[in-house]
Amino acid sequence: MLKSNKGVLFKGGAWTSLSFIVVSLVYVLRISVLTRYIDKSDFGLVAIVLFVLGFTNIFADLGVSTALLSKKDVSKKEYSSLYWGGLFLSIVLYVIIFCASPYLAAFYGYALLKSLIPIMGIDIVISTLGRQFSVFMQKDLKFKELAFIKIASELISLLIDILLAINGFGIWTLVFSLLSSSLITLLLNFIISYKSHPLLFYFNFQESKPLYVVGFYQTGSQVLDYLSSQIDILILGKVLPMAEMGVYSIIKTLVFRVYISLNQIVTKVMIPVFASIQYDLVNFKSKFLKFVNFITIINTFFYLTIAVLSKSILFLFYGPNYVTDYKILQILCMWGVCSSIVSCSGGILIVSTGKTLIGFKWTQLRFIINPLFVFIGAYYGGVIGVCIAQSIFAFLSLFLYQIVVISKILNNLKMSDYLKEIVYTIFRGLLLFTLFVFLNDYFIVSSHLVKIAVNVLVLLAIFSLMYFRKIVNHLKQL
Repeated sequence: MLKSNKGVLFKGGAWTSLSFIVVSLVYVLRISVLTRYIDKSDFGLVAIVLFVLGFTNIFADLGVSTALLSKKDVSKKEYSSLYWGGLFLSIVLYVIIFCASPYLAAFYGYALLKSLIPIMGIDIVISTLGRQFSVFMQKDLKFKELAFIKIASELISLLIDILLAINGFGIWTLVFSLLSSSLITLLLNFIISYKSHPLLFYFNFQESKPLYVVGFYQTGSQVLDYLSSQIDILILGKVLPMAEMGVYSIIKTLVFRVYISLNQIVTKVMIPVFASIQYDLVNFKSKFLKFVNFITIINTFFYLTIAVLSKSILFLFYGPNYVTDYKILQILCMWGVCSSIVSCSGGILIVSTGKTLIGFKWTQLRFIINPLFVFIGAYYGGVIGVCIAQSIFAFLSLFLYQIVVISKILNNLKMSDYLKEIVYTIFRGLLLFTLFVFLNDYFIVSSHLVKIAVNVLVLLAIFSLMYFRKIVNHLKQL
Protein backbone atom coordinates (compact mmCIF):
# COMPACT_ATOMS: atom_id res chain seq x y z
CA MET A 1 0.00 0.00 0.00
CA LEU A 2 1.32 3.43 -0.90
CA LYS A 3 2.23 5.69 1.99
CA SER A 4 0.64 8.75 0.50
CA ASN A 5 -0.54 9.38 -3.02
CA LYS A 6 0.19 13.06 -2.66
CA GLY A 7 3.70 12.44 -1.37
CA VAL A 8 4.39 9.93 -4.15
CA LEU A 9 3.18 12.36 -6.79
CA PHE A 10 5.27 15.32 -5.69
CA LYS A 11 8.44 13.41 -4.82
CA GLY A 12 8.27 11.17 -7.87
CA GLY A 13 7.25 14.05 -10.09
CA ALA A 14 10.16 16.16 -8.85
CA TRP A 15 12.78 13.52 -9.62
CA THR A 16 11.31 12.48 -12.97
CA SER A 17 10.89 16.14 -13.93
CA LEU A 18 14.54 16.79 -13.10
CA SER A 19 15.48 13.81 -15.24
CA PHE A 20 13.26 15.12 -18.05
CA ILE A 21 14.84 18.57 -17.94
CA VAL A 22 18.41 17.28 -17.94
CA VAL A 23 17.76 14.69 -20.66
CA SER A 24 16.05 17.34 -22.80
CA LEU A 25 18.98 19.73 -22.43
CA VAL A 26 21.42 16.93 -23.23
CA TYR A 27 19.40 16.03 -26.33
CA VAL A 28 19.42 19.64 -27.50
CA LEU A 29 23.18 19.89 -27.05
CA ARG A 30 23.81 16.49 -28.64
CA ILE A 31 21.70 17.12 -31.74
CA SER A 32 23.12 20.64 -32.10
CA VAL A 33 26.62 19.18 -32.29
CA LEU A 34 25.82 16.13 -34.40
CA THR A 35 23.83 17.93 -37.12
CA ARG A 36 26.86 20.13 -37.74
CA TYR A 37 29.25 17.20 -38.18
CA ILE A 38 27.08 14.41 -39.63
CA ASP A 39 25.34 14.27 -43.04
CA LYS A 40 21.55 14.30 -43.28
CA SER A 41 21.64 10.97 -45.11
CA ASP A 42 23.43 9.35 -42.15
CA PHE A 43 20.49 10.22 -39.91
CA GLY A 44 18.20 8.57 -42.44
CA LEU A 45 20.19 5.34 -42.39
CA VAL A 46 20.27 5.23 -38.60
CA ALA A 47 16.50 5.85 -38.51
CA ILE A 48 15.99 2.69 -40.56
CA VAL A 49 18.24 0.68 -38.22
CA LEU A 50 16.42 2.02 -35.17
CA PHE A 51 13.13 0.97 -36.75
CA VAL A 52 14.41 -2.61 -37.00
CA LEU A 53 15.84 -2.60 -33.47
CA GLY A 54 12.73 -1.06 -31.95
CA PHE A 55 10.63 -3.79 -33.49
CA THR A 56 12.82 -6.63 -32.23
CA ASN A 57 13.18 -5.07 -28.76
CA ILE A 58 9.45 -5.48 -28.24
CA PHE A 59 9.76 -9.23 -28.69
CA ALA A 60 12.75 -9.31 -26.35
CA ASP A 61 10.54 -8.01 -23.53
CA LEU A 62 7.44 -10.11 -24.37
CA GLY A 63 5.31 -7.84 -22.19
CA VAL A 64 7.11 -9.00 -19.05
CA SER A 65 7.55 -5.40 -17.83
CA THR A 66 3.77 -4.90 -17.82
CA ALA A 67 3.22 -8.23 -16.10
CA LEU A 68 5.73 -7.43 -13.35
CA LEU A 69 4.17 -4.01 -12.75
CA SER A 70 0.58 -5.27 -12.60
CA LYS A 71 1.25 -8.28 -10.31
CA LYS A 72 1.49 -7.37 -6.64
CA ASP A 73 3.88 -10.10 -5.47
CA VAL A 74 6.48 -11.78 -7.67
CA SER A 75 8.70 -14.49 -6.23
CA LYS A 76 12.46 -14.67 -6.74
CA LYS A 77 12.03 -17.84 -8.82
CA GLU A 78 9.41 -16.16 -11.03
CA TYR A 79 11.41 -13.05 -11.88
CA SER A 80 14.66 -15.05 -12.23
CA SER A 81 12.94 -17.37 -14.70
CA LEU A 82 11.62 -14.37 -16.64
CA TYR A 83 15.07 -12.79 -16.70
CA TRP A 84 16.92 -15.79 -18.16
CA GLY A 85 14.11 -16.52 -20.58
CA GLY A 86 14.25 -12.93 -21.81
CA LEU A 87 18.03 -13.04 -22.19
CA PHE A 88 17.87 -16.22 -24.26
CA LEU A 89 15.17 -14.72 -26.46
CA SER A 90 17.17 -11.52 -27.02
CA ILE A 91 20.15 -13.58 -28.22
CA VAL A 92 17.92 -15.48 -30.64
CA LEU A 93 16.50 -12.20 -31.95
CA TYR A 94 19.99 -10.79 -32.42
CA VAL A 95 20.99 -13.80 -34.50
CA ILE A 96 17.87 -13.31 -36.65
CA ILE A 97 18.53 -9.64 -37.42
CA PHE A 98 22.23 -10.40 -37.98
CA CYS A 99 21.27 -12.90 -40.67
CA ALA A 100 18.61 -10.57 -42.10
CA SER A 101 20.91 -7.53 -42.41
CA PRO A 102 22.12 -8.29 -45.99
CA TYR A 103 18.53 -8.56 -47.21
CA LEU A 104 17.53 -5.30 -45.51
CA ALA A 105 20.55 -3.60 -47.05
CA ALA A 106 19.52 -4.87 -50.48
CA PHE A 107 15.90 -3.76 -49.97
CA TYR A 108 16.88 -0.17 -49.22
CA GLY A 109 19.85 -0.14 -51.58
CA TYR A 110 22.47 0.90 -49.01
CA ALA A 111 25.34 -1.57 -48.43
CA LEU A 112 26.36 0.20 -45.21
CA LEU A 113 23.28 -1.25 -43.51
CA LYS A 114 24.98 -4.66 -43.59
CA SER A 115 27.43 -3.35 -40.99
CA LEU A 116 25.20 -0.93 -39.10
CA ILE A 117 22.44 -3.39 -38.24
CA PRO A 118 24.61 -6.13 -36.65
CA ILE A 119 26.66 -3.67 -34.60
CA MET A 120 23.71 -1.57 -33.38
CA GLY A 121 21.79 -4.80 -32.85
CA ILE A 122 23.95 -5.58 -29.82
CA ASP A 123 21.73 -3.06 -28.04
CA ILE A 124 18.94 -5.67 -27.95
CA VAL A 125 20.93 -7.91 -25.63
CA ILE A 126 22.27 -5.03 -23.52
CA SER A 127 18.80 -3.55 -23.00
CA THR A 128 17.35 -6.93 -22.03
CA LEU A 129 20.04 -7.47 -19.38
CA GLY A 130 19.02 -4.30 -17.51
CA ARG A 131 15.31 -3.90 -18.25
CA GLN A 132 13.94 -6.00 -15.39
CA PHE A 133 15.99 -4.14 -12.77
CA SER A 134 14.55 -0.86 -14.03
CA VAL A 135 11.01 -2.26 -13.79
CA PHE A 136 11.52 -3.22 -10.15
CA MET A 137 12.82 0.26 -9.32
CA GLN A 138 9.71 1.76 -10.86
CA LYS A 139 7.49 -0.67 -8.99
CA ASP A 140 9.28 0.15 -5.71
CA LEU A 141 8.84 3.89 -6.42
CA LYS A 142 12.61 4.51 -6.55
CA PHE A 143 12.26 7.60 -8.70
CA LYS A 144 15.45 9.16 -7.36
CA GLU A 145 17.52 6.18 -8.49
CA LEU A 146 15.80 6.03 -11.87
CA ALA A 147 16.47 9.72 -12.43
CA PHE A 148 20.12 9.35 -11.44
CA ILE A 149 20.62 6.47 -13.87
CA LYS A 150 18.99 8.32 -16.74
CA ILE A 151 20.92 11.53 -16.14
CA ALA A 152 24.27 9.78 -15.69
CA SER A 153 23.90 7.65 -18.83
CA GLU A 154 22.88 10.64 -20.94
CA LEU A 155 25.71 12.88 -19.74
CA ILE A 156 28.41 10.23 -20.25
CA SER A 157 27.10 9.25 -23.69
CA LEU A 158 26.95 12.97 -24.62
CA LEU A 159 30.66 13.32 -23.85
CA ILE A 160 31.38 10.28 -26.01
CA ASP A 161 29.25 11.72 -28.83
CA ILE A 162 31.06 15.03 -28.87
CA LEU A 163 34.52 13.42 -28.82
CA LEU A 164 33.65 11.06 -31.68
CA ALA A 165 31.87 13.70 -33.79
CA ILE A 166 34.63 16.29 -33.69
CA ASN A 167 37.19 13.59 -34.51
CA GLY A 168 35.38 12.66 -37.72
CA PHE A 169 33.69 9.37 -36.86
CA GLY A 170 30.60 10.41 -38.84
CA ILE A 171 27.73 7.94 -38.77
CA TRP A 172 29.55 5.71 -36.26
CA THR A 173 29.09 8.47 -33.71
CA LEU A 174 25.36 7.71 -33.77
CA VAL A 175 26.05 4.00 -33.45
CA PHE A 176 28.29 4.24 -30.40
CA SER A 177 25.99 6.86 -28.88
CA LEU A 178 23.22 4.26 -28.67
CA LEU A 179 25.46 1.47 -27.39
CA SER A 180 27.25 3.56 -24.77
CA SER A 181 24.01 4.90 -23.31
CA SER A 182 22.51 1.41 -23.06
CA LEU A 183 25.65 -0.08 -21.53
CA ILE A 184 25.93 2.62 -18.86
CA THR A 185 22.24 2.22 -18.02
CA LEU A 186 22.70 -1.55 -17.67
CA LEU A 187 25.67 -1.20 -15.32
CA LEU A 188 23.92 1.33 -13.07
CA ASN A 189 20.68 -0.68 -13.02
CA PHE A 190 22.62 -3.76 -11.98
CA ILE A 191 24.66 -1.98 -9.28
CA ILE A 192 21.63 -0.30 -7.70
CA SER A 193 19.02 -3.06 -7.95
CA TYR A 194 20.79 -6.41 -7.81
CA LYS A 195 21.04 -6.40 -4.02
CA SER A 196 17.28 -5.95 -3.56
CA HIS A 197 16.37 -8.30 -6.43
CA PRO A 198 19.14 -10.92 -6.74
CA LEU A 199 18.87 -13.50 -9.47
CA LEU A 200 18.79 -17.26 -9.25
CA PHE A 201 20.10 -19.50 -12.02
CA TYR A 202 16.61 -20.83 -12.47
CA PHE A 203 14.19 -21.18 -15.38
CA ASN A 204 10.75 -22.80 -15.42
CA PHE A 205 8.40 -21.84 -18.20
CA GLN A 206 5.32 -23.37 -16.56
CA GLU A 207 5.75 -21.29 -13.41
CA SER A 208 6.24 -18.13 -15.45
CA LYS A 209 3.43 -18.89 -17.87
CA PRO A 210 0.75 -16.76 -16.09
CA LEU A 211 3.00 -13.71 -16.37
CA TYR A 212 3.72 -14.44 -20.02
CA VAL A 213 -0.03 -14.66 -20.67
CA VAL A 214 -0.50 -11.15 -19.30
CA GLY A 215 2.47 -9.97 -21.33
CA PHE A 216 1.40 -11.78 -24.49
CA TYR A 217 -1.42 -9.38 -25.29
CA GLN A 218 0.73 -6.43 -24.35
CA THR A 219 3.45 -7.66 -26.71
CA GLY A 220 0.97 -8.09 -29.55
CA SER A 221 -0.35 -4.62 -28.83
CA GLN A 222 3.16 -3.12 -28.78
CA VAL A 223 4.14 -4.83 -32.03
CA LEU A 224 1.12 -3.57 -33.92
CA ASP A 225 1.34 -0.17 -32.25
CA TYR A 226 5.00 0.14 -33.18
CA LEU A 227 4.40 -0.85 -36.78
CA SER A 228 1.47 1.52 -37.17
CA SER A 229 3.34 4.44 -35.59
CA GLN A 230 6.63 3.80 -37.45
CA ILE A 231 5.19 2.78 -40.82
CA ASP A 232 6.18 6.22 -42.09
CA ILE A 233 9.87 5.39 -41.58
CA LEU A 234 9.44 2.11 -43.44
CA ILE A 235 7.68 3.78 -46.38
CA LEU A 236 9.66 7.02 -46.64
CA GLY A 237 12.97 5.18 -46.28
CA LYS A 238 12.13 3.36 -49.49
CA VAL A 239 10.57 6.14 -51.59
CA LEU A 240 12.53 9.26 -50.56
CA PRO A 241 16.18 10.23 -51.02
CA MET A 242 18.02 9.34 -47.82
CA ALA A 243 18.82 13.01 -47.09
CA GLU A 244 15.10 13.91 -47.02
CA MET A 245 14.47 10.83 -44.94
CA GLY A 246 17.15 12.06 -42.54
CA VAL A 247 15.50 15.47 -42.16
CA TYR A 248 12.11 13.91 -41.47
CA SER A 249 13.51 11.43 -38.94
CA ILE A 250 15.44 14.12 -37.04
CA ILE A 251 12.42 16.40 -36.74
CA LYS A 252 10.08 13.57 -35.82
CA THR A 253 12.60 12.42 -33.21
CA LEU A 254 12.51 15.89 -31.64
CA VAL A 255 8.71 15.76 -31.39
CA PHE A 256 8.79 12.14 -30.25
CA ARG A 257 11.32 12.86 -27.50
CA VAL A 258 8.98 15.42 -25.97
CA TYR A 259 6.19 12.86 -26.31
CA ILE A 260 8.21 10.08 -24.67
CA SER A 261 9.69 12.29 -21.94
CA LEU A 262 6.31 13.67 -20.89
CA ASN A 263 4.84 10.18 -20.90
CA GLN A 264 7.65 8.80 -18.77
CA ILE A 265 7.21 11.51 -16.15
CA VAL A 266 3.50 11.01 -15.69
CA THR A 267 3.22 7.25 -16.19
CA LYS A 268 6.12 6.27 -13.93
CA VAL A 269 4.57 8.28 -11.13
CA MET A 270 0.89 7.65 -11.78
CA ILE A 271 0.74 3.93 -12.67
CA PRO A 272 1.45 2.79 -9.10
CA VAL A 273 -1.07 5.33 -7.78
CA PHE A 274 -3.85 4.20 -10.12
CA ALA A 275 -3.01 0.54 -9.63
CA SER A 276 -3.70 0.97 -5.90
CA ILE A 277 -7.27 2.25 -6.55
CA GLN A 278 -8.19 0.13 -9.60
CA TYR A 279 -11.11 -1.55 -7.80
CA ASP A 280 -12.66 1.72 -6.60
CA LEU A 281 -14.28 2.65 -9.92
CA VAL A 282 -15.87 5.90 -8.76
CA ASN A 283 -12.59 7.21 -7.35
CA PHE A 284 -10.68 5.84 -10.36
CA LYS A 285 -12.96 7.66 -12.81
CA SER A 286 -12.74 10.95 -10.93
CA LYS A 287 -8.95 10.86 -10.76
CA PHE A 288 -8.66 9.67 -14.35
CA LEU A 289 -10.58 12.66 -15.70
CA LYS A 290 -8.41 15.04 -13.70
CA PHE A 291 -5.35 13.24 -14.98
CA VAL A 292 -6.50 13.49 -18.62
CA ASN A 293 -7.10 17.23 -18.27
CA PHE A 294 -3.72 17.67 -16.59
CA ILE A 295 -1.74 15.90 -19.35
CA THR A 296 -3.72 17.76 -22.03
CA ILE A 297 -2.75 21.12 -20.55
CA ILE A 298 0.91 20.14 -20.17
CA ASN A 299 1.19 18.63 -23.66
CA THR A 300 -0.59 21.55 -25.30
CA PHE A 301 1.76 24.04 -23.66
CA PHE A 302 4.94 22.22 -24.69
CA TYR A 303 3.89 21.49 -28.26
CA LEU A 304 2.34 24.92 -28.78
CA THR A 305 5.62 26.51 -27.73
CA ILE A 306 7.60 24.28 -30.11
CA ALA A 307 5.22 24.96 -33.02
CA VAL A 308 5.31 28.74 -32.54
CA LEU A 309 9.11 28.76 -32.32
CA SER A 310 9.71 26.10 -35.00
CA LYS A 311 12.01 28.23 -37.17
CA SER A 312 14.14 29.44 -34.27
CA ILE A 313 14.35 25.97 -32.74
CA LEU A 314 15.50 24.39 -36.01
CA PHE A 315 18.04 27.16 -36.56
CA LEU A 316 19.56 26.88 -33.10
CA PHE A 317 19.32 23.11 -32.67
CA TYR A 318 20.10 21.85 -36.15
CA GLY A 319 21.61 24.78 -38.04
CA PRO A 320 20.41 27.02 -40.92
CA ASN A 321 20.14 24.10 -43.37
CA TYR A 322 17.06 22.80 -41.53
CA VAL A 323 15.05 26.04 -41.13
CA THR A 324 13.15 25.59 -44.40
CA ASP A 325 11.63 22.39 -43.01
CA TYR A 326 9.79 24.21 -40.20
CA LYS A 327 6.36 23.18 -41.51
CA ILE A 328 7.17 19.53 -40.81
CA LEU A 329 7.83 20.43 -37.18
CA GLN A 330 4.68 22.54 -36.84
CA ILE A 331 2.39 19.86 -38.27
CA LEU A 332 3.96 17.07 -36.24
CA CYS A 333 3.34 19.07 -33.06
CA MET A 334 -0.39 18.46 -33.56
CA TRP A 335 0.38 14.76 -33.92
CA GLY A 336 2.45 14.93 -30.75
CA VAL A 337 -0.30 16.51 -28.63
CA CYS A 338 -3.02 14.02 -29.58
CA SER A 339 -0.77 10.95 -29.60
CA SER A 340 0.67 11.79 -26.19
CA ILE A 341 -2.79 12.19 -24.65
CA VAL A 342 -3.93 8.82 -25.99
CA SER A 343 -0.69 7.13 -24.98
CA CYS A 344 -0.65 8.56 -21.44
CA SER A 345 -4.29 7.79 -20.71
CA GLY A 346 -3.92 4.35 -22.26
CA GLY A 347 -0.77 3.60 -20.31
CA ILE A 348 -2.49 4.47 -17.05
CA LEU A 349 -5.64 2.45 -17.76
CA ILE A 350 -4.14 -0.66 -19.32
CA VAL A 351 -1.00 -1.12 -17.24
CA SER A 352 -2.52 -0.21 -13.86
CA THR A 353 -5.48 -2.58 -14.38
CA GLY A 354 -3.68 -5.29 -16.39
CA LYS A 355 -6.33 -5.08 -19.17
CA THR A 356 -3.85 -5.85 -21.91
CA LEU A 357 -6.37 -7.69 -24.10
CA ILE A 358 -8.42 -4.51 -24.50
CA GLY A 359 -5.26 -2.59 -25.41
CA PHE A 360 -4.41 -5.26 -27.96
CA LYS A 361 -7.79 -4.82 -29.67
CA TRP A 362 -7.23 -1.07 -29.91
CA THR A 363 -3.82 -1.57 -31.45
CA GLN A 364 -5.25 -3.98 -34.00
CA LEU A 365 -7.63 -1.25 -35.14
CA ARG A 366 -4.84 1.31 -35.21
CA PHE A 367 -2.61 -1.04 -37.18
CA ILE A 368 -5.29 -1.32 -39.87
CA ILE A 369 -6.21 2.37 -40.11
CA ASN A 370 -3.01 4.38 -39.55
CA PRO A 371 -0.97 2.87 -42.44
CA LEU A 372 -3.80 3.85 -44.80
CA PHE A 373 -3.42 7.49 -43.72
CA VAL A 374 0.36 7.27 -44.18
CA PHE A 375 0.08 5.73 -47.65
CA ILE A 376 -2.45 8.34 -48.78
CA GLY A 377 -0.39 11.18 -47.31
CA ALA A 378 2.83 9.93 -48.95
CA TYR A 379 1.11 9.45 -52.31
CA TYR A 380 -0.45 12.92 -52.47
CA GLY A 381 1.95 15.08 -50.49
CA GLY A 382 5.27 13.40 -49.76
CA VAL A 383 6.75 14.25 -46.37
CA ILE A 384 4.28 17.06 -45.65
CA GLY A 385 1.40 14.82 -46.69
CA VAL A 386 2.53 12.12 -44.28
CA CYS A 387 2.74 14.67 -41.45
CA ILE A 388 -0.77 15.99 -42.14
CA ALA A 389 -2.24 12.50 -42.49
CA GLN A 390 -0.73 11.30 -39.22
CA SER A 391 -1.93 14.41 -37.38
CA ILE A 392 -5.49 13.91 -38.65
CA PHE A 393 -5.49 10.29 -37.54
CA ALA A 394 -4.03 11.21 -34.13
CA PHE A 395 -6.89 13.66 -33.58
CA LEU A 396 -9.50 11.10 -34.63
CA SER A 397 -7.86 8.64 -32.23
CA LEU A 398 -9.03 10.74 -29.29
CA PHE A 399 -12.60 9.73 -30.16
CA LEU A 400 -11.86 6.17 -31.22
CA TYR A 401 -9.83 5.43 -28.11
CA GLN A 402 -12.69 6.32 -25.80
CA ILE A 403 -14.99 3.94 -27.67
CA VAL A 404 -12.59 1.01 -28.01
CA VAL A 405 -10.64 1.17 -24.74
CA ILE A 406 -11.80 3.64 -22.10
CA SER A 407 -15.49 2.74 -22.23
CA LYS A 408 -14.60 -0.94 -21.79
CA ILE A 409 -12.51 -0.36 -18.66
CA LEU A 410 -14.51 2.55 -17.23
CA ASN A 411 -18.04 1.86 -18.41
CA ASN A 412 -19.31 4.69 -16.20
CA LEU A 413 -17.33 7.29 -18.16
CA LYS A 414 -19.24 9.14 -20.88
CA MET A 415 -17.67 10.30 -24.14
CA SER A 416 -18.73 13.90 -23.43
CA ASP A 417 -17.02 13.91 -20.02
CA TYR A 418 -13.82 12.56 -21.49
CA LEU A 419 -13.66 14.89 -24.51
CA LYS A 420 -14.57 17.92 -22.41
CA GLU A 421 -11.24 17.52 -20.61
CA ILE A 422 -9.35 17.53 -23.92
CA VAL A 423 -10.94 19.34 -26.84
CA TYR A 424 -11.37 22.81 -25.30
CA THR A 425 -7.72 22.96 -24.29
CA ILE A 426 -6.48 21.85 -27.72
CA PHE A 427 -8.80 24.33 -29.47
CA ARG A 428 -7.50 27.19 -27.32
CA GLY A 429 -3.97 26.08 -28.14
CA LEU A 430 -4.68 26.27 -31.89
CA LEU A 431 -6.05 29.80 -31.50
CA LEU A 432 -2.96 30.84 -29.55
CA PHE A 433 -0.74 29.26 -32.22
CA THR A 434 -2.43 31.29 -34.97
CA LEU A 435 -2.11 34.48 -32.94
CA PHE A 436 1.54 33.98 -32.02
CA VAL A 437 2.60 33.00 -35.55
CA PHE A 438 1.01 36.22 -36.82
CA LEU A 439 2.69 38.33 -34.15
CA ASN A 440 6.10 36.73 -34.73
CA ASP A 441 5.85 37.41 -38.46
CA TYR A 442 4.72 40.99 -37.86
CA PHE A 443 7.26 41.91 -35.18
CA ILE A 444 10.59 40.85 -36.67
CA VAL A 445 13.28 40.00 -34.09
CA SER A 446 16.73 39.23 -35.46
CA SER A 447 17.91 37.19 -32.48
CA HIS A 448 16.49 33.68 -32.27
CA LEU A 449 17.40 33.46 -28.60
CA VAL A 450 15.49 36.65 -27.81
CA LYS A 451 12.50 35.40 -29.80
CA ILE A 452 12.48 32.11 -27.90
CA ALA A 453 12.84 33.78 -24.51
CA VAL A 454 10.06 36.32 -25.13
CA ASN A 455 7.61 33.77 -26.57
CA VAL A 456 8.22 31.23 -23.81
CA LEU A 457 7.71 33.81 -21.08
CA VAL A 458 4.53 35.16 -22.66
CA LEU A 459 3.08 31.70 -23.31
CA LEU A 460 3.99 30.59 -19.80
CA ALA A 461 2.26 33.65 -18.37
CA ILE A 462 -0.87 33.00 -20.46
CA PHE A 463 -1.04 29.33 -19.48
CA SER A 464 -0.44 30.20 -15.84
CA LEU A 465 -3.36 32.61 -15.86
CA MET A 466 -5.57 30.09 -17.63
CA TYR A 467 -4.60 26.84 -15.93
CA PHE A 468 -2.32 27.26 -12.90
CA ARG A 469 -5.08 26.98 -10.30
CA LYS A 470 -6.62 24.02 -12.12
CA ILE A 471 -3.28 22.17 -12.32
CA VAL A 472 -2.64 22.68 -8.60
CA ASN A 473 -6.13 21.40 -7.77
CA HIS A 474 -5.63 18.36 -10.00
CA LEU A 475 -2.35 17.49 -8.29
CA LYS A 476 -3.87 17.87 -4.84
CA GLN A 477 -6.84 15.65 -5.71
CA LEU A 478 -4.74 13.01 -7.45
